[in-house]
Amino acid sequence: LNVRNRGTLTGLDDDAVVEVPCLVDGNGARPVTADPLTGHALGLVTTVKAVDRAVLEAATTGSRAAALRALATHPLVDSVTVARRLLERYETDSPHLGYLRGKADR
Repeated sequence: LNVRNRGTLTGLDDDAVVEVPCLVDGNGARPVTADPLTGHALGLVTTVKAVDRAVLEAATTGSRAAALRALATHPLVDSVTVARRLLERYETDSPHLGYLRGKADR
């Protein structure tokens, strides 16, 4: 389930949303204690959480800079140039993202 971290995965903020195994009963979902993330796994999860936060910033503020930062930071996007092209394509092909067009960077 997706739950607030609250110390379940060390190395991430308590308010980060994480997908972890949970015990679910009448009192709600309780994350099962997980082994600490280390090395590359911790780096990847931390990077993806930064992408998530930039996506949320872009969606809630209309910041094109945050949208570009989210794409450029994503581990599957290999350069800022590719991130810019992706963003331009999203703006062109997805009318609901038009609010990013022409927005001053914040």
